[in-house]
Amino acid sequence: MSALATWLLAMLLGKKAPFRTVFSGFLHIAVISTGVSSLVAGAVTLSIGAENFTSYDAIDRSMPGLGMLLPMSGGWIGQALVAVTPFSIWSAGLAGALVYVFLGLSKSQAWLAAIVFLGLGVILQVCLSYV
Repeated sequence: MSALATWLLAMLLGKKAPFRTVFSGFLHIAVISTGVSSLVAGAVTLSIGAENFTSYDAIDRSMPGLGMLLPMSGGWIGQALVAVTPFSIWSAGLAGALVYVFLGLSKSQAWLAAIVFLGLGVILQVCLSYV
């Protein structure tokens, strides 16, 4: 979805960015960030012990990130805090770099795009937690 949104943004701005290039960039970002995040989740689960987790949400809350600051927070605020991890920030930064390189935006516009990508990811995770 990020690749499609970025490609449509490029079309609206009149920039030349082939869809497969943008899609490839976002696919690489997703594989790297998801892979590293999964490795860390596995290491955390093994170190604490799988029997100590009753749900995936418990594993999510044990991951490094803002969710560790307020572990007992619930509702949408708790889910939003859990969504902001070093890996989500890293992915958003890479997405900003991708937009900067492929669309030729200024650095401030690319950083704004990175913040928007991070915000949309947080909103998506909060919405999916209630499904």
